[in-house]
Amino acid sequence: MADSIIIRNPYSDQALVFLIAHGPAAQSVVKMQIDLHGSQAGEVYLSRQTSIYSPSMMNKAHEKRLDTKSGFQSNNILTKPLLKFGSELVGVVQFLNEDRNTPFTVEDEKKIEPICVKLALAVSNIIADPTNLVHLGVVLDPHINQATILFTDITNSDLLFQQLAVADATALVDEYLERLGAIGVQHGARIDKYLGDGMMLSFETAGAENAPKALRAALEMQREFSEIKQEWQRLNYALDSLDHRIGIASGPVYGRRMGYSGTSIFTIMGAPVNLAAHLCDQARTASERILISEDTEQKLRHVMPSGWYLERFALPRYAAYQVSNNAAGQMAK
Repeated sequence: MADSIIIRNPYSDQALVFLIAHGPAAQSVVKMQIDLHGSQAGEVYLSRQTSIYSPSMMNKAHEKRLDTKSGFQSNNILTKPLLKFGSELVGVVQFLNEDRNTPFTVEDEKKIEPICVKLALAVSNIIADPTNLVHLGVVLDPHINQATILFTDITNSDLLFQQLAVADATALVDEYLERLGAIGVQHGARIDKYLGDGMMLSFETAGAENAPKALRAALEMQREFSEIKQEWQRLNYALDSLDHRIGIASGPVYGRRMGYSGTSIFTIMGAPVNLAAHLCDQARTASERILISEDTEQKLRHVMPSGWYLERFALPRYAAYQVSNNAAGQMAK
């Protein structure tokens, strides 16, 4: 036996989504969308009429796809519209039965009527604000933001754990995350997540200021890390090879809650996230330790801070630029 509540996707006219699902196959299908047209749930949603499906009637492609995904053989399905105050449609409730010998009947429909009245009120309260569905992870955030993503982490951080007790090493990493994270926030970033000895920050403000803000934050992070490293070295830690790196990329991103329902977190996704992470990793070979994507370079080309410039940095798969200092370039000549 399995059951689910299915609602309209407020950001897609042709799709239904699972608000909640119970049963042995729930986890495997709860993130799937259901076609509004050509599915059993969709037919009930559109007709507002309760339907009881038996094996001989199960010829709907979408239900077959759900069964294939879940491994659950739906031999009988009772689907009933959820009507708030008897008229306002808020979704459908669906019960699935694997037992061919005990099919659903009209009597079963009558038994669940009182439950459906309460469910309709509860579902109505949830879907009244579509952003609730985003935060619950039921649907994707429909707003695709133009953002600049910044990844930063410590290079050769294993030195800390080789020289210090774990508690002391983790305290230093935490200090690094706190001090550099504060800089990012001061420049308008949102800390999306911490990644061991690094973090991902997102600059998502309106207008064209994302990339300049990210660059200013990155340069200040460099200065801050130099101070942090000097402080650590004054504690007699041999950390000459310790450094940190930054990767920055710009472009469209979207957000949703991800992960196990009990501990899911909101995060953003998109090509700039993957690219910024890749550039951060590649920045271990760059003298200034800041690499930016081609899209970000275009946004910074005419607004570089005094004393800084961008030079092409060769990577096998991407066009990238290294943030360099004029004084450093002159010393190298």
